[in-house]
Amino acid sequence: MSESSIFLLVRVSLLVLVSAFQYVVWLRIRERFLQRGTTRHRLAAGVGLLMVIPSLHIALFGTLPLPGWVVNLLAWAFLIWNSGLLILLLSTLSFKARSNPGSTPAVTDVVPVDTGRRAMLKGGAAGFTILVFTNPIGNVTRDDEFEVVYKSVSIRNLPEKLKGFRIALISDIHSGPFMAKEDIEPYVKRINALKPDVILLPGDFIQNRDEEIEVVCDTFRHLRAPFGVYGSTGNHDYFADADHVSKELQLAGVQMLRNEHRIIDPNGENLALIGLDDIRSGFPFHSLFRQASRGLDPSIPNILLCHKPYYLDEAAELGLDLMVSGHTHGGQIVLARVFNTVVTPAALISGYIEGLYQLDATQMYITRGIGMVGIPVRINCPPEISILTLT
Repeated sequence: MSESSIFLLVRVSLLVLVSAFQYVVWLRIRERFLQRGTTRHRLAAGVGLLMVIPSLHIALFGTLPLPGWVVNLLAWAFLIWNSGLLILLLSTLSFKARSNPGSTPAVTDVVPVDTGRRAMLKGGAAGFTILVFTNPIGNVTRDDEFEVVYKSVSIRNLPEKLKGFRIALISDIHSGPFMAKEDIEPYVKRINALKPDVILLPGDFIQNRDEEIEVVCDTFRHLRAPFGVYGSTGNHDYFADADHVSKELQLAGVQMLRNEHRIIDPNGENLALIGLDDIRSGFPFHSLFRQASRGLDPSIPNILLCHKPYYLDEAAELGLDLMVSGHTHGGQIVLARVFNTVVTPAALISGYIEGLYQLDATQMYITRGIGMVGIPVRINCPPEISILTLT
């Protein structure tokens, strides 16, 4: 099954689940509070039907080039409406339990939730977490709106002069309705303050419109690293014109690796940076990699930029050292972390969600990214700047 078919299946399933939930709540509301044929009944039914529109947009048409204010309105209407319905459903269930003699009231742990807009949108809304007991994915420092994750990555046969080489990694900017210039600027300032040796950006710079790249370029032209800033395309860049997106990024100082490679030479030692375009139907990993690595000495330590993290098996077959990816947003909505397992709907699509993975001598690091799609919320999944140190 193709990726587009899987995403369509997930979106349809989401629509069915949300619709079923709304119908169940409607039956409860009608049973307790509404009398058929009354003005209040007709008004409630009309509002309920109207609020199906945000669900349809998010589940099926999330890539339509709607104005930003419309997308924001639909997303927040979806969140507020369904959160209100959930609270109403729980209250009616609690009322029913109390009103039945001999019944045992349900006990619910109430976890305070930060109501600040920034904390909820960008910080992760950790109060929603069901269960968390896991090893950290690396040393972490917390900024106001995101985390900086520090991770050491051991590379086989790494030359002594490359030990300690530091890579800053961010992905999935998704410039658009949920990511404005003022949202991106703190990441640029923080990355520059961290003084990495090189900066890697593996895709999804925009949401779905060409003009959204202007905001990214206005901010990313200020990124600084001694050995440069490099990027590759993601699937959302192809929702618009990926050639236009790449051209504008090049003009802003981001060296786009589109099925090609570059050799950098920290301390006089060679390190290969290989970038693949987003891997889509008809563009298999191996054919893109053959094009990108043409003429490359395989003995040189290498780092592959590949937006989607589905190709660790293929990377290991080819003996690559390190692959850096994004795409998953770390799940964006994470219900729980049980040891090293991330419980998230995104796991239905990918077995690789966040952090460092290894197969044979090949490693892959997936950053949670900084942007959002669908709805402007991250739950238990804060945005991430990754700092990878080669050892």
